[in-house]
Amino acid sequence: MKIAHISDIHFFVPTFKISHLFTNEWLGNLNVYYSRRNFFITENLDAFISSLLKEKIDVLVITGDFTSTANGKEFALAKQFIQKVLDSGIKVFGLPGNHDMYTKKSVKHRTFYHCLDNLPPFSHGHVHFETLTDSWNIILLDTTMHNKIGRANGHFTLDHEKTLRHLLEKSSNVIVANHFPLEDKSKSHHLIRDKHLHHLLKDSKKRVLYLHGHTHNTSYHQETDQFHVFNSSESTVTEKFHYHLIDLTKDHFSHKVVKYYE
Repeated sequence: MKIAHISDIHFFVPTFKISHLFTNEWLGNLNVYYSRRNFFITENLDAFISSLLKEKIDVLVITGDFTSTANGKEFALAKQFIQKVLDSGIKVFGLPGNHDMYTKKSVKHRTFYHCLDNLPPFSHGHVHFETLTDSWNIILLDTTMHNKIGRANGHFTLDHEKTLRHLLEKSSNVIVANHFPLEDKSKSHHLIRDKHLHHLLKDSKKRVLYLHGHTHNTSYHQETDQFHVFNSSESTVTEKFHYHLIDLTKDHFSHKVVKYYE
């Protein structure tokens, strides 16, 4: 089975309103208008889908930040993109990032889940578990939270930990997907209780592939024979346009970075 991993697409539709002054919406729209619209290029995503078909991808995993400010028009663009991938015969898994829960309203009304209803629904509250093959499972973690202005934290809660521990027991080989990296040193952007997640995965004695985004770069590193970390968060970044391709076999995997647009 071939898995493609991307993150941080950041569809954007700026919306300036008087009511947004000095809120996350205000800051986010300024960021989009003066910076992000020149940094994240979403117009080339048809080329990305063509690359998925060329590489014969079976499953696409998107680890959050579909949007920039979590407004309805951005989610509509994200839903259209997901549907194009689904219509190409590729299964899609997705979870929210901090930008998809950017406002109090989007957190309260769970806008991500209502708008992106063509993604598989979460089966365990803020955790989703599904079997991929006879020997591989996938676990998605929604660790987003409402943030004060200028912050972009997530929270790996005790409930997350309890559920994840139980689900890991069902798995020999597992992909764990979350928006946030492990042990980020930035206090304003890190995952709260990240070390608890890190140690749980690393010490599980399972083969774990941890997929994340958030930092706007592409990287891979192997911490142990069993624990591997993938970051695919420059998927729409100008002049980058990278994604990870992970080819799963019974008890092993291979991987490469693919550039889908020149």
